[in-house]
Amino acid sequence: MKKLNIGILGPGTVGGGAYEILTKNHDLIQKRTGVSLQVVKILTRRSRPDLPADLLTDDPDDILNNPDVDVVIELGGEDAKILFISNRLEVRMNGSCAGGTGAFIDQMATL
Repeated sequence: MKKLNIGILGPGTVGGGAYEILTKNHDLIQKRTGVSLQVVKILTRRSRPDLPADLLTDDPDDILNNPDVDVVIELGGEDAKILFISNRLEVRMNGSCAGGTGAFIDQMATL
């Protein structure tokens, strides 16, 4: 079984929703895709008692320079980004997601 460790930059409405979807639907996603998606760190600037404390950090390096993080997701605001981290950093952006249309998530699902 392939495993993909995810870091989320910002657990606001969209990022927090992504975390909730990924955790609540973990088994279904794994069954359908053959990939275990695991959120391992979440960057936040404020207290979030609704999220597991061991996942929270206020230091971006805990995600961006973490060898255990494979993918970094930042959703919301004026654009949406996904960062693939392996031997090099690759950034993909989708301007059509501005305004929360969800098109970004649909496109990422086809990668």
